[in-house]
Amino acid sequence: MYEPVTLACNVTRVVERNLNYSWYKNNRRIAQEKTLEIMAAKLKDSGNYQCRAGTSDKSDSVRLIVSKGKVILQVPPRINKGDTLLLRCHSRPKDNARNALFYKGNMSVQHLGADSVLRLEEVDGDATGSYRCSIMIGLQIYLSNEEFISVTEERLKPLISLSPQWGTILTDDFVILTCNAASAARGTRTYSWYKNGNWISGNQQSLEIENAEVTDRGDYQCQAGASQRSAPVTLDVRNDFVILQAPPSVYEGDSLTLNCYSLPGYNGRNTVFYRDNSTLETQPTDSYLRIGTVNWNTSGTYRCAKEVNYYDYFYHSYGFYTHSAEVIISVSELFTLPQITVSSDLVIEGDHMTITCDTELRPHRETTELQFAFYRNGHHVQGFSLSNQYGVPSAQLEDSGNYTCEVQTPTGSVRKRSNIVVIQIQRRHWVQLVPRLTWAFLGTTVMVVIVMAAVIVTLKFRHKIFSFPATINPSLPNTGSEISASVQPRQGATQTLQIIEVHAENPLGADPRLPPGEDIMYAYIDFSFARKVDRGNTTVNEKDSVIYSGVRRNEAQGAPNEETPDIEDFYLRA
Repeated sequence: MYEPVTLACNVTRVVERNLNYSWYKNNRRIAQEKTLEIMAAKLKDSGNYQCRAGTSDKSDSVRLIVSKGKVILQVPPRINKGDTLLLRCHSRPKDNARNALFYKGNMSVQHLGADSVLRLEEVDGDATGSYRCSIMIGLQIYLSNEEFISVTEERLKPLISLSPQWGTILTDDFVILTCNAASAARGTRTYSWYKNGNWISGNQQSLEIENAEVTDRGDYQCQAGASQRSAPVTLDVRNDFVILQAPPSVYEGDSLTLNCYSLPGYNGRNTVFYRDNSTLETQPTDSYLRIGTVNWNTSGTYRCAKEVNYYDYFYHSYGFYTHSAEVIISVSELFTLPQITVSSDLVIEGDHMTITCDTELRPHRETTELQFAFYRNGHHVQGFSLSNQYGVPSAQLEDSGNYTCEVQTPTGSVRKRSNIVVIQIQRRHWVQLVPRLTWAFLGTTVMVVIVMAAVIVTLKFRHKIFSFPATINPSLPNTGSEISASVQPRQGATQTLQIIEVHAENPLGADPRLPPGEDIMYAYIDFSFARKVDRGNTTVNEKDSVIYSGVRRNEAQGAPNEETPDIEDFYLRA
Protein backbone atom coordinates (compact mmCIF):
# COMPACT_ATOMS: atom_id res chain seq x y z
CA MET A 1 0.00 0.00 0.00
CA TYR A 2 0.89 3.67 -0.56
CA GLU A 3 3.53 2.89 -3.18
CA PRO A 4 3.55 4.55 -6.62
CA VAL A 5 2.81 2.51 -9.75
CA THR A 6 2.75 3.47 -13.43
CA LEU A 7 0.94 1.60 -16.23
CA ALA A 8 1.95 2.36 -19.83
CA CYS A 9 -0.09 1.68 -22.97
CA ASN A 10 2.45 0.53 -25.57
CA VAL A 11 1.63 0.53 -29.28
CA THR A 12 3.68 -1.80 -31.47
CA ARG A 13 2.73 -1.45 -35.12
CA VAL A 14 1.44 2.07 -35.73
CA VAL A 15 2.77 5.57 -35.42
CA GLU A 16 2.16 6.67 -31.86
CA ARG A 17 1.59 10.37 -32.46
CA ASN A 18 -1.92 11.79 -32.57
CA LEU A 19 -3.43 8.71 -30.92
CA ASN A 20 -6.13 8.95 -28.30
CA TYR A 21 -5.54 6.67 -25.36
CA SER A 22 -8.12 5.32 -22.92
CA TRP A 23 -7.73 3.38 -19.69
CA TYR A 24 -10.32 1.01 -18.23
CA LYS A 25 -10.60 -0.55 -14.81
CA ASN A 26 -13.04 -3.45 -14.61
CA ASN A 27 -14.50 -2.23 -17.95
CA ARG A 28 -15.09 1.32 -16.68
CA ARG A 29 -13.14 4.09 -18.41
CA ILE A 30 -11.06 5.98 -15.88
CA ALA A 31 -8.46 8.00 -17.82
CA GLN A 32 -7.44 9.22 -21.29
CA GLU A 33 -3.65 9.35 -21.14
CA LYS A 34 -0.93 7.08 -22.52
CA THR A 35 0.38 6.39 -19.02
CA LEU A 36 -1.73 5.85 -15.93
CA GLU A 37 -0.02 6.93 -12.72
CA ILE A 38 -1.17 5.95 -9.26
CA MET A 39 0.83 8.01 -6.80
CA ALA A 40 -0.04 6.13 -3.58
CA ALA A 41 -1.82 2.84 -4.27
CA LYS A 42 -4.68 1.87 -1.97
CA LEU A 43 -6.75 -1.29 -1.63
CA LYS A 44 -9.47 0.22 -3.81
CA ASP A 45 -7.00 0.49 -6.71
CA SER A 46 -6.91 -3.32 -7.07
CA GLY A 47 -8.57 -4.52 -10.23
CA ASN A 48 -8.19 -5.48 -13.90
CA TYR A 49 -6.78 -2.76 -16.13
CA GLN A 50 -6.95 -2.44 -19.93
CA CYS A 51 -5.96 0.26 -22.36
CA ARG A 52 -6.96 1.26 -25.89
CA ALA A 53 -5.00 3.26 -28.47
CA GLY A 54 -7.13 5.01 -31.06
CA THR A 55 -9.70 2.63 -32.51
CA SER A 56 -7.75 -0.55 -31.75
CA ASP A 57 -9.09 -3.39 -29.65
CA LYS A 58 -8.57 -3.24 -25.93
CA SER A 59 -5.34 -4.69 -24.62
CA ASP A 60 -5.09 -7.85 -22.55
CA SER A 61 -6.04 -7.18 -18.95
CA VAL A 62 -3.38 -6.67 -16.28
CA ARG A 63 -4.45 -7.48 -12.76
CA LEU A 64 -3.16 -5.09 -10.10
CA ILE A 65 -3.32 -6.31 -6.50
CA VAL A 66 -2.66 -3.86 -3.70
CA SER A 67 -1.71 -5.57 -0.44
CA LYS A 68 -1.23 -4.26 3.08
CA GLY A 69 0.89 -7.20 4.22
CA LYS A 70 4.45 -6.97 5.52
CA VAL A 71 5.95 -8.78 2.51
CA ILE A 72 4.71 -9.61 -0.99
CA LEU A 73 6.13 -11.63 -3.88
CA GLN A 74 6.16 -9.52 -7.03
CA VAL A 75 5.99 -11.42 -10.33
CA PRO A 76 5.78 -10.31 -13.99
CA PRO A 77 2.30 -10.38 -15.57
CA ARG A 78 3.57 -12.64 -18.37
CA ILE A 79 6.52 -14.95 -18.89
CA ASN A 80 7.32 -16.82 -22.11
CA LYS A 81 9.67 -19.71 -22.76
CA GLY A 82 13.25 -18.44 -23.02
CA ASP A 83 12.60 -15.27 -21.00
CA THR A 84 14.49 -14.24 -17.88
CA LEU A 85 12.21 -14.61 -14.84
CA LEU A 86 12.63 -12.02 -12.08
CA LEU A 87 10.89 -12.52 -8.73
CA ARG A 88 11.11 -9.87 -6.03
CA CYS A 89 10.52 -10.43 -2.33
CA HIS A 90 9.33 -6.92 -1.51
CA SER A 91 8.79 -5.10 1.76
CA ARG A 92 8.70 -1.49 2.87
CA PRO A 93 12.14 0.18 2.81
CA LYS A 94 11.82 1.33 6.42
CA ASP A 95 11.57 -2.29 7.61
CA ASN A 96 15.23 -3.00 6.69
CA ALA A 97 14.37 -6.55 5.66
CA ARG A 98 17.14 -9.11 5.05
CA ASN A 99 17.82 -12.79 4.32
CA ALA A 100 15.29 -13.29 1.52
CA LEU A 101 14.54 -16.92 0.66
CA PHE A 102 12.49 -18.21 -2.29
CA TYR A 103 10.41 -21.36 -2.58
CA LYS A 104 8.80 -23.25 -5.42
CA GLY A 105 6.11 -25.43 -3.95
CA ASN A 106 7.70 -26.71 -0.75
CA MET A 107 11.25 -26.73 -2.12
CA SER A 108 13.80 -23.99 -1.58
CA VAL A 109 15.12 -22.30 -4.73
CA GLN A 110 18.83 -21.51 -4.82
CA HIS A 111 19.27 -17.77 -4.45
CA LEU A 112 22.61 -16.19 -5.33
CA GLY A 113 23.23 -12.68 -4.09
CA ALA A 114 22.39 -10.58 -1.09
CA ASP A 115 19.42 -8.72 -2.57
CA SER A 116 15.76 -9.72 -2.55
CA VAL A 117 15.50 -10.57 -6.26
CA LEU A 118 15.54 -14.09 -7.67
CA ARG A 119 16.79 -14.26 -11.28
CA LEU A 120 16.18 -17.34 -13.42
CA GLU A 121 17.71 -17.29 -16.91
CA GLU A 122 16.05 -18.72 -20.07
CA VAL A 123 13.20 -20.45 -18.28
CA ASP A 124 11.20 -23.28 -19.82
CA GLY A 125 8.11 -25.25 -18.85
CA ASP A 126 9.88 -26.69 -15.79
CA ALA A 127 9.76 -23.25 -14.16
CA THR A 128 5.94 -23.33 -14.09
CA GLY A 129 4.61 -23.62 -10.55
CA SER A 130 3.64 -21.87 -7.32
CA TYR A 131 6.23 -19.55 -5.73
CA ARG A 132 6.51 -17.69 -2.46
CA CYS A 133 9.27 -16.06 -0.44
CA SER A 134 10.21 -15.34 3.15
CA ILE A 135 12.14 -12.44 4.60
CA MET A 136 13.45 -11.45 8.03
CA ILE A 137 12.34 -8.16 9.57
CA GLY A 138 13.90 -7.55 12.95
CA LEU A 139 13.92 -10.94 14.65
CA GLN A 140 10.79 -12.28 12.94
CA ILE A 141 10.40 -14.11 9.61
CA TYR A 142 7.49 -13.14 7.37
CA LEU A 143 6.07 -15.28 4.56
CA SER A 144 4.71 -13.75 1.36
CA ASN A 145 1.60 -14.53 -0.62
CA GLU A 146 1.73 -17.43 -3.09
CA GLU A 147 1.91 -16.62 -6.80
CA PHE A 148 1.48 -19.06 -9.70
CA ILE A 149 3.93 -18.65 -12.59
CA SER A 150 2.91 -20.11 -15.94
CA VAL A 151 5.67 -20.32 -18.57
CA THR A 152 4.02 -20.33 -21.98
CA GLU A 153 5.15 -20.83 -25.56
CA GLU A 154 4.46 -17.79 -27.69
CA ARG A 155 2.86 -19.72 -30.53
CA LEU A 156 0.40 -21.76 -28.42
CA LYS A 157 -3.03 -20.45 -27.51
CA PRO A 158 -5.74 -21.96 -25.33
CA LEU A 159 -8.96 -23.25 -26.89
CA ILE A 160 -12.53 -22.65 -25.72
CA SER A 161 -14.98 -25.54 -25.69
CA LEU A 162 -18.74 -25.38 -25.04
CA SER A 163 -20.89 -27.78 -23.05
CA PRO A 164 -23.36 -28.48 -24.52
CA GLN A 165 -21.42 -28.09 -27.75
CA TRP A 166 -23.94 -25.82 -29.49
CA GLY A 167 -23.01 -22.32 -30.61
CA THR A 168 -26.68 -21.22 -30.50
CA ILE A 169 -28.89 -21.53 -27.41
CA LEU A 170 -32.26 -20.26 -26.27
CA THR A 171 -32.93 -17.83 -23.43
CA ASP A 172 -32.91 -19.40 -19.97
CA ASP A 173 -30.58 -22.17 -21.18
CA PHE A 174 -27.44 -23.17 -19.32
CA VAL A 175 -23.97 -23.35 -20.95
CA ILE A 176 -20.39 -23.82 -19.71
CA LEU A 177 -17.38 -22.34 -21.51
CA THR A 178 -14.06 -24.05 -20.69
CA CYS A 179 -10.59 -22.61 -21.33
CA ASN A 180 -8.37 -25.50 -22.39
CA ALA A 181 -4.67 -24.66 -22.10
CA ALA A 182 -2.36 -25.96 -24.79
CA SER A 183 -0.03 -27.48 -22.20
CA ALA A 184 -1.35 -28.59 -18.85
CA ALA A 185 0.60 -27.51 -15.79
CA ARG A 186 0.39 -28.53 -12.17
CA GLY A 187 -0.75 -25.91 -9.74
CA THR A 188 -3.42 -23.27 -9.68
CA ARG A 189 -3.69 -21.30 -12.92
CA THR A 190 -5.26 -17.88 -13.03
CA TYR A 191 -7.67 -17.52 -15.96
CA SER A 192 -8.97 -14.38 -17.61
CA TRP A 193 -12.14 -14.09 -19.68
CA TYR A 194 -13.15 -11.57 -22.33
CA LYS A 195 -16.38 -10.82 -24.13
CA ASN A 196 -16.23 -8.75 -27.30
CA GLY A 197 -12.67 -7.78 -26.31
CA ASN A 198 -13.64 -6.54 -22.84
CA TRP A 199 -12.48 -8.18 -19.63
CA ILE A 200 -15.31 -9.84 -17.70
CA SER A 201 -15.36 -11.21 -14.18
CA GLY A 202 -14.25 -14.78 -13.65
CA ASN A 203 -10.80 -16.24 -12.93
CA GLN A 204 -11.59 -19.95 -13.14
CA GLN A 205 -11.00 -22.36 -16.01
CA SER A 206 -14.75 -22.61 -16.63
CA LEU A 207 -17.19 -19.77 -17.19
CA GLU A 208 -20.79 -20.72 -16.41
CA ILE A 209 -23.78 -18.90 -17.86
CA GLU A 210 -27.03 -19.73 -16.11
CA ASN A 211 -30.40 -18.58 -17.38
CA ALA A 212 -28.87 -17.14 -20.52
CA GLU A 213 -30.16 -13.83 -21.81
CA VAL A 214 -29.94 -12.17 -25.19
CA THR A 215 -27.34 -9.81 -23.69
CA ASP A 216 -25.01 -12.80 -23.20
CA ARG A 217 -24.63 -13.03 -26.97
CA GLY A 218 -21.07 -12.24 -28.15
CA ASP A 219 -17.54 -13.39 -28.95
CA TYR A 220 -15.74 -14.98 -25.99
CA GLN A 221 -11.99 -15.35 -25.43
CA CYS A 222 -9.85 -16.60 -22.56
CA GLN A 223 -6.30 -16.55 -21.24
CA ALA A 224 -4.62 -19.30 -19.24
CA GLY A 225 -2.15 -17.60 -16.94
CA ALA A 226 -0.14 -15.21 -19.10
CA SER A 227 -0.79 -16.97 -22.39
CA GLN A 228 -2.06 -15.30 -25.51
CA ARG A 229 -5.79 -14.90 -25.86
CA SER A 230 -7.65 -17.78 -27.43
CA ALA A 231 -9.34 -17.48 -30.77
CA PRO A 232 -12.86 -16.04 -30.28
CA VAL A 233 -15.83 -18.38 -29.98
CA THR A 234 -19.24 -16.96 -30.88
CA LEU A 235 -22.21 -17.68 -28.61
CA ASP A 236 -25.65 -16.77 -29.99
CA VAL A 237 -28.64 -16.49 -27.61
CA ARG A 238 -32.11 -16.30 -29.16
CA ASN A 239 -35.65 -15.85 -27.91
CA ASP A 240 -37.50 -18.19 -30.36
CA PHE A 241 -39.62 -21.32 -30.31
CA VAL A 242 -37.21 -23.32 -32.51
CA ILE A 243 -33.52 -23.02 -33.36
CA LEU A 244 -31.23 -25.26 -35.41
CA GLN A 245 -28.18 -25.93 -33.28
CA ALA A 246 -24.69 -26.66 -34.63
CA PRO A 247 -21.15 -26.50 -33.16
CA PRO A 248 -19.57 -23.02 -33.29
CA SER A 249 -16.93 -24.29 -35.73
CA VAL A 250 -16.74 -27.34 -38.00
CA TYR A 251 -13.51 -28.78 -39.44
CA GLU A 252 -12.64 -31.54 -41.86
CA GLY A 253 -12.91 -34.93 -40.20
CA ASP A 254 -15.35 -33.79 -37.50
CA SER A 255 -18.42 -35.86 -36.77
CA LEU A 256 -21.32 -33.44 -37.26
CA THR A 257 -24.77 -33.58 -35.66
CA LEU A 258 -27.47 -30.92 -35.93
CA ASN A 259 -30.26 -30.44 -33.37
CA CYS A 260 -33.65 -28.92 -34.21
CA TYR A 261 -34.18 -27.56 -30.70
CA SER A 262 -37.42 -26.14 -29.26
CA LEU A 263 -38.26 -24.48 -25.99
CA PRO A 264 -38.18 -26.87 -23.03
CA GLY A 265 -41.65 -27.83 -21.81
CA TYR A 266 -43.20 -27.57 -25.26
CA ASN A 267 -43.94 -30.77 -27.08
CA GLY A 268 -42.42 -31.05 -30.56
CA ARG A 269 -43.00 -33.53 -33.38
CA ASN A 270 -42.51 -34.19 -37.10
CA THR A 271 -39.08 -32.61 -37.57
CA VAL A 272 -38.02 -32.24 -41.20
CA PHE A 273 -34.44 -31.39 -42.24
CA TYR A 274 -33.46 -29.63 -45.45
CA ARG A 275 -30.22 -28.80 -47.16
CA ASP A 276 -30.26 -26.06 -49.79
CA ASN A 277 -34.07 -26.48 -50.00
CA SER A 278 -33.78 -30.23 -50.62
CA THR A 279 -35.36 -32.55 -48.07
CA LEU A 280 -32.86 -34.75 -46.28
CA GLU A 281 -35.02 -36.75 -43.87
CA THR A 282 -38.03 -36.60 -41.57
CA GLN A 283 -37.88 -37.49 -37.87
CA PRO A 284 -41.33 -38.04 -36.31
CA THR A 285 -39.99 -38.13 -32.76
CA ASP A 286 -36.27 -37.33 -32.97
CA SER A 287 -34.90 -33.83 -33.40
CA TYR A 288 -31.32 -34.77 -34.41
CA LEU A 289 -29.73 -34.98 -37.85
CA ARG A 290 -26.60 -37.13 -37.70
CA ILE A 291 -24.41 -36.30 -40.70
CA GLY A 292 -21.24 -38.10 -39.58
CA THR A 293 -17.70 -37.33 -40.77
CA VAL A 294 -17.65 -34.15 -42.82
CA ASN A 295 -15.56 -32.78 -45.67
CA TRP A 296 -15.70 -29.82 -48.03
CA ASN A 297 -18.83 -31.16 -49.68
CA THR A 298 -20.75 -30.99 -46.40
CA SER A 299 -20.80 -27.18 -46.44
CA GLY A 300 -24.19 -25.58 -47.16
CA THR A 301 -27.36 -24.05 -45.72
CA TYR A 302 -29.33 -26.37 -43.46
CA ARG A 303 -32.86 -25.82 -42.23
CA CYS A 304 -35.32 -27.64 -40.02
CA ALA A 305 -39.08 -27.35 -39.54
CA LYS A 306 -40.85 -28.61 -36.44
CA GLU A 307 -44.37 -28.67 -35.03
CA VAL A 308 -44.53 -27.29 -31.50
CA ASN A 309 -47.51 -27.55 -29.19
CA TYR A 310 -48.29 -24.42 -27.20
CA TYR A 311 -51.08 -21.96 -26.40
CA ASP A 312 -51.48 -19.37 -29.15
CA TYR A 313 -52.75 -16.15 -27.69
CA PHE A 314 -53.86 -14.91 -31.11
CA TYR A 315 -56.12 -17.90 -31.67
CA HIS A 316 -56.77 -18.40 -27.97
CA SER A 317 -56.23 -22.15 -28.27
CA TYR A 318 -53.66 -24.88 -27.85
CA GLY A 319 -52.30 -26.51 -30.96
CA PHE A 320 -49.28 -27.60 -32.95
CA TYR A 321 -47.72 -24.77 -34.85
CA THR A 322 -44.84 -25.17 -37.31
CA HIS A 323 -41.65 -23.20 -36.75
CA SER A 324 -38.42 -23.39 -38.69
CA ALA A 325 -34.84 -22.25 -38.30
CA GLU A 326 -31.68 -22.45 -40.38
CA VAL A 327 -27.93 -22.43 -39.99
CA ILE A 328 -25.04 -22.12 -42.44
CA ILE A 329 -22.45 -24.87 -42.13
CA SER A 330 -19.01 -23.95 -43.43
CA VAL A 331 -16.49 -26.77 -43.12
CA SER A 332 -13.03 -25.32 -42.45
CA GLU A 333 -9.73 -26.80 -43.53
CA LEU A 334 -8.08 -28.74 -40.71
CA PHE A 335 -4.58 -28.43 -42.11
CA THR A 336 -3.09 -27.11 -45.34
CA LEU A 337 -2.10 -29.22 -48.33
CA PRO A 338 1.33 -30.65 -47.50
CA GLN A 339 4.39 -29.37 -49.34
CA ILE A 340 7.44 -31.57 -49.90
CA THR A 341 10.93 -30.06 -49.96
CA VAL A 342 14.47 -31.46 -50.34
CA SER A 343 17.45 -30.35 -48.26
CA SER A 344 19.43 -29.45 -51.42
CA ASP A 345 18.50 -28.56 -54.98
CA LEU A 346 21.38 -30.71 -56.25
CA VAL A 347 21.90 -34.12 -54.63
CA ILE A 348 25.08 -35.91 -55.67
CA GLU A 349 25.74 -39.60 -55.21
CA GLY A 350 26.91 -40.22 -51.64
CA ASP A 351 25.38 -37.02 -50.21
CA HIS A 352 23.05 -36.98 -47.22
CA MET A 353 19.51 -36.23 -48.39
CA THR A 354 16.62 -35.05 -46.17
CA ILE A 355 13.04 -34.74 -47.44
CA THR A 356 10.61 -32.65 -45.36
CA CYS A 357 6.80 -32.67 -45.44
CA ASP A 358 5.36 -29.35 -44.22
CA THR A 359 1.79 -28.46 -43.34
CA GLU A 360 0.02 -26.05 -40.97
CA LEU A 361 -2.84 -26.68 -38.54
CA ARG A 362 -5.63 -24.14 -38.20
CA PRO A 363 -5.78 -22.00 -35.01
CA HIS A 364 -8.74 -23.78 -33.38
CA ARG A 365 -7.02 -27.15 -33.83
CA GLU A 366 -3.35 -26.41 -33.15
CA THR A 367 -3.05 -29.36 -30.76
CA THR A 368 -4.29 -31.96 -33.26
CA GLU A 369 -1.79 -34.78 -33.73
CA LEU A 370 -0.71 -35.46 -37.32
CA GLN A 371 1.07 -38.41 -38.92
CA PHE A 372 3.37 -38.35 -41.95
CA ALA A 373 4.31 -40.92 -44.61
CA PHE A 374 6.65 -40.76 -47.64
CA TYR A 375 6.46 -42.44 -51.05
CA ARG A 376 8.83 -42.97 -53.99
CA ASN A 377 7.22 -43.84 -57.31
CA GLY A 378 4.00 -44.61 -55.45
CA HIS A 379 5.60 -47.08 -53.00
CA HIS A 380 6.17 -46.58 -49.27
CA VAL A 381 9.68 -45.62 -48.23
CA GLN A 382 8.58 -44.55 -44.73
CA GLY A 383 5.28 -45.45 -43.09
CA PHE A 384 3.07 -43.16 -41.03
CA SER A 385 4.82 -41.69 -38.01
CA LEU A 386 5.00 -38.43 -36.08
CA SER A 387 8.17 -37.38 -37.92
CA ASN A 388 7.71 -35.07 -40.89
CA GLN A 389 11.16 -35.89 -42.30
CA TYR A 390 12.61 -38.77 -44.30
CA GLY A 391 16.39 -39.07 -44.43
CA VAL A 392 18.78 -40.96 -46.71
CA PRO A 393 22.30 -41.03 -45.15
CA SER A 394 24.10 -41.78 -48.44
CA ALA A 395 21.99 -41.17 -51.53
CA GLN A 396 22.52 -43.59 -54.43
CA LEU A 397 21.37 -43.48 -58.04
CA GLU A 398 18.52 -45.86 -57.29
CA ASP A 399 17.11 -43.33 -54.78
CA SER A 400 16.06 -41.15 -57.71
CA GLY A 401 12.35 -40.97 -58.43
CA ASN A 402 9.02 -39.21 -57.95
CA TYR A 403 8.54 -38.39 -54.27
CA THR A 404 5.31 -37.50 -52.44
CA CYS A 405 4.29 -37.28 -48.80
CA GLU A 406 0.97 -37.87 -47.09
CA VAL A 407 -0.47 -36.37 -43.89
CA GLN A 408 -3.36 -37.79 -41.89
CA THR A 409 -5.09 -37.56 -38.53
CA PRO A 410 -4.63 -40.52 -36.14
CA THR A 411 -8.04 -41.92 -37.13
CA GLY A 412 -7.41 -41.38 -40.83
CA SER A 413 -10.54 -39.25 -41.11
CA VAL A 414 -8.57 -36.55 -42.94
CA ARG A 415 -5.78 -37.50 -45.32
CA LYS A 416 -3.96 -35.29 -47.80
CA ARG A 417 -1.11 -35.97 -50.23
CA SER A 418 1.42 -33.49 -51.56
CA ASN A 419 2.30 -32.77 -55.15
CA ILE A 420 5.02 -34.83 -56.84
CA VAL A 421 8.62 -33.69 -56.54
CA VAL A 422 11.12 -35.29 -58.94
CA ILE A 423 14.49 -36.01 -57.33
CA GLN A 424 17.38 -37.04 -59.59
CA ILE A 425 20.53 -38.21 -57.86
CA GLN A 426 23.57 -37.01 -59.85
CA ARG A 427 26.51 -39.31 -60.52
CA ARG A 428 29.73 -38.12 -58.91
CA HIS A 429 32.31 -37.23 -61.63
CA TRP A 430 36.05 -36.77 -61.24
CA VAL A 431 35.66 -33.00 -61.45
CA GLN A 432 33.41 -33.13 -58.39
CA LEU A 433 36.14 -35.04 -56.58
CA VAL A 434 38.74 -32.29 -57.14
CA PRO A 435 37.83 -30.26 -54.03
CA ARG A 436 37.95 -33.30 -51.78
CA LEU A 437 41.16 -34.60 -53.36
CA THR A 438 42.71 -31.14 -53.12
CA TRP A 439 42.05 -30.94 -49.42
CA ALA A 440 43.29 -34.48 -48.93
CA PHE A 441 46.49 -33.68 -50.88
CA LEU A 442 47.08 -30.46 -48.94
CA GLY A 443 46.56 -32.26 -45.65
CA THR A 444 49.03 -35.00 -46.61
CA THR A 445 51.58 -32.44 -47.85
CA VAL A 446 51.42 -30.48 -44.61
CA MET A 447 51.96 -33.65 -42.59
CA VAL A 448 54.98 -34.65 -44.74
CA VAL A 449 56.52 -31.17 -44.37
CA ILE A 450 56.08 -31.29 -40.60
CA VAL A 451 57.69 -34.74 -40.38
CA MET A 452 60.62 -33.71 -42.61
CA ALA A 453 61.19 -30.56 -40.58
CA ALA A 454 61.23 -32.60 -37.38
CA VAL A 455 63.78 -35.01 -38.89
CA ILE A 456 66.04 -32.17 -40.09
CA VAL A 457 65.96 -30.46 -36.71
CA THR A 458 66.73 -33.75 -34.98
CA LEU A 459 69.71 -34.51 -37.25
CA LYS A 460 71.08 -30.99 -37.05
CA PHE A 461 71.06 -30.64 -33.27
CA ARG A 462 71.42 -34.22 -32.11
CA HIS A 463 75.10 -33.60 -31.05
CA LYS A 464 74.63 -30.15 -29.55
CA ILE A 465 75.54 -30.15 -25.85
CA PHE A 466 73.30 -28.29 -23.52
CA SER A 467 73.58 -27.90 -19.79
CA PHE A 468 73.05 -31.23 -18.05
CA PRO A 469 72.95 -30.93 -14.28
CA ALA A 470 74.28 -33.81 -12.26
CA THR A 471 70.76 -34.46 -11.00
CA ILE A 472 69.45 -35.26 -14.47
CA ASN A 473 69.64 -38.96 -13.64
CA PRO A 474 68.99 -39.35 -9.95
CA SER A 475 69.25 -43.12 -10.20
CA LEU A 476 73.05 -42.91 -10.56
CA PRO A 477 75.04 -41.73 -7.51
CA ASN A 478 77.55 -38.88 -7.88
CA THR A 479 81.26 -38.97 -6.98
CA GLY A 480 81.68 -35.25 -7.19
CA SER A 481 84.94 -35.56 -9.26
CA GLU A 482 85.60 -32.76 -11.71
CA ILE A 483 87.64 -32.51 -14.94
CA SER A 484 89.13 -29.29 -16.24
CA ALA A 485 90.86 -28.92 -19.60
CA SER A 486 92.08 -26.28 -21.97
CA VAL A 487 91.17 -26.51 -25.61
CA GLN A 488 93.60 -25.65 -28.43
CA PRO A 489 92.37 -24.97 -31.97
CA ARG A 490 93.31 -27.23 -34.84
CA GLN A 491 96.30 -26.39 -36.93
CA GLY A 492 95.44 -23.82 -39.58
CA ALA A 493 92.23 -22.72 -37.91
CA THR A 494 91.59 -19.24 -36.61
CA GLN A 495 91.36 -19.22 -32.85
CA THR A 496 87.78 -18.41 -31.84
CA LEU A 497 87.75 -19.65 -28.25
CA GLN A 498 90.42 -18.48 -25.88
CA ILE A 499 89.71 -20.90 -23.10
CA ILE A 500 86.93 -23.28 -22.34
CA GLU A 501 86.41 -25.00 -19.03
CA VAL A 502 85.14 -28.55 -19.24
CA HIS A 503 83.48 -29.80 -16.07
CA ALA A 504 82.42 -33.40 -15.66
CA GLU A 505 80.68 -35.28 -12.92
CA ASN A 506 81.74 -38.94 -12.78
CA PRO A 507 78.91 -41.07 -11.36
CA LEU A 508 79.65 -44.38 -9.78
CA GLY A 509 78.55 -47.54 -11.43
CA ALA A 510 78.48 -48.49 -15.05
CA ASP A 511 75.64 -48.06 -17.47
CA PRO A 512 74.83 -51.47 -19.01
CA ARG A 513 74.21 -49.78 -22.35
CA LEU A 514 77.91 -48.66 -22.61
CA PRO A 515 80.75 -50.82 -23.93
CA PRO A 516 82.72 -52.68 -21.22
CA GLY A 517 85.17 -50.47 -19.35
CA GLU A 518 83.42 -47.18 -20.07
CA ASP A 519 81.38 -45.12 -17.62
CA ILE A 520 78.61 -42.68 -18.35
CA MET A 521 79.18 -39.06 -17.39
CA TYR A 522 77.29 -35.82 -17.76
CA ALA A 523 79.13 -32.70 -18.93
CA TYR A 524 78.61 -29.18 -20.06
CA ILE A 525 80.87 -26.65 -21.75
CA ASP A 526 81.04 -23.18 -20.24
CA PHE A 527 81.19 -20.59 -23.06
CA SER A 528 81.38 -17.62 -20.72
CA PHE A 529 85.06 -17.17 -21.52
CA ALA A 530 84.63 -17.38 -25.29
CA ARG A 531 85.46 -14.49 -27.53
CA LYS A 532 83.19 -13.33 -30.29
CA VAL A 533 83.89 -15.06 -33.60
CA ASP A 534 85.33 -12.94 -36.32
CA ARG A 535 83.47 -14.34 -39.30
CA GLY A 536 85.61 -12.40 -41.71
CA ASN A 537 88.86 -14.14 -40.72
CA THR A 538 87.68 -17.68 -40.15
CA THR A 539 87.78 -20.53 -42.62
CA VAL A 540 85.55 -22.74 -40.56
CA ASN A 541 82.51 -24.04 -42.41
CA GLU A 542 79.05 -23.63 -40.94
CA LYS A 543 78.71 -27.40 -40.81
CA ASP A 544 81.66 -27.56 -38.40
CA SER A 545 79.64 -25.92 -35.63
CA VAL A 546 79.04 -29.23 -33.81
CA ILE A 547 81.18 -29.94 -30.77
CA TYR A 548 82.60 -33.41 -30.27
CA SER A 549 84.48 -34.57 -27.19
CA GLY A 550 85.68 -37.81 -25.73
CA VAL A 551 86.95 -38.36 -22.21
CA ARG A 552 88.59 -41.63 -21.17
CA ARG A 553 90.32 -42.75 -18.00
CA ASN A 554 94.03 -43.46 -18.45
CA GLU A 555 94.47 -47.15 -17.74
CA ALA A 556 98.21 -46.73 -17.15
CA GLN A 557 97.80 -44.52 -14.12
CA GLY A 558 96.72 -47.22 -11.81
CA ALA A 559 93.89 -47.10 -9.37
CA PRO A 560 90.47 -46.08 -10.61
CA ASN A 561 90.10 -43.68 -7.70
CA GLU A 562 92.60 -41.21 -9.24
CA GLU A 563 91.11 -37.77 -8.87
CA THR A 564 92.38 -36.44 -12.22
CA PRO A 565 91.90 -38.74 -15.23
CA ASP A 566 93.70 -38.10 -18.50
CA ILE A 567 91.87 -36.65 -21.46
CA GLU A 568 92.23 -38.46 -24.73
CA ASP A 569 91.00 -37.63 -28.18
CA PHE A 570 89.66 -34.25 -27.11
CA TYR A 571 89.19 -31.97 -30.06
CA LEU A 572 86.96 -29.09 -31.03
CA ARG A 573 85.51 -28.28 -34.40
CA ALA A 574 84.35 -24.70 -34.35
